[in-house]
Amino acid sequence: MTRALAAWLVLPLLLAPAACGGSPKPPATTGPSPSPSIVVPGLISASGAVPAGYLAEVDAACATSLAALRKRGPAPVAPSDPSRLTAKQLRAAAPYLQRGADIERAGAAAVARFAPPPSGADLWAVYRTAVAQYAAGVATEAGAAGAGDVPRFLAAAQRLLALRTKVLESGLAVGLGAGTACARLF
Repeated sequence: MTRALAAWLVLPLLLAPAACGGSPKPPATTGPSPSPSIVVPGLISASGAVPAGYLAEVDAACATSLAALRKRGPAPVAPSDPSRLTAKQLRAAAPYLQRGADIERAGAAAVARFAPPPSGADLWAVYRTAVAQYAAGVATEAGAAGAGDVPRFLAAAQRLLALRTKVLESGLAVGLGAGTACARLF
């Protein structure tokens, strides 16, 4: 199985923990919190380039889009071997993928509407660009599915993996940890 289709098939598995509402419980501490703006320790970093309070607001916007993705329901079943994926199967999955692309674009637009933060604006700009590129990549993948173009779909899915890495790395740089809604959305 190529990484591209594996990523497409694994997406529902990645979203499943979020759909279950499971989030790590903060550890019990006896000392004061390092920052009063941290709601869930370890998810949004007080030491990141962008203030934690700002990131909490951004993450709340991402959580709204993440909830919409969960409402789509389960992903369509695809063959375990991507070389056996047919144009007909891909076209059948296209509405599901297009709905996801629409939600991703709305999420990226919500992130883009935030004014630059008081600190870390350069790193924030890199993150916003990565999020927009990821959302565009999801739309490209959905378009290829709608056309039943298996090679183009697989190429778009492969590119999406690289874009996801870019989003996660830039998210960590601004202070959005891997457990945030934004990290699960993009």
